[in-house]
Amino acid sequence: MYIYWLTIFLASPIILYVFIDRKIFTENRKIFSKTLFGALIFGIPCDIIGTFLGIWFFPKKLIGLWLFGLPLEEYLFVFLATINLTYVTLWSLKNLRTNN
Repeated sequence: MYIYWLTIFLASPIILYVFIDRKIFTENRKIFSKTLFGALIFGIPCDIIGTFLGIWFFPKKLIGLWLFGLPLEEYLFVFLATINLTYVTLWSLKNLRTNN
């Protein structure tokens, strides 16, 4: 199931990040909230429009909770992928600054 893949590849790394460098989460709350807001405001409507126009689709064999034509897993994907990408970007920038 798709939810298992989300857990393994997106949720598990976030747990690992907390142990690697928790300060990135605590010191950059505004950045995380702004990127999540942007991802939800721009990403979700694009998914809704894409599925409505038939550009892509989601199989019916998912958790079964749908909101605005998207499965719950898609909202989780946008949320978790945004956190992952934001963390990796901030962690990389931090390490580039300390190495130079």
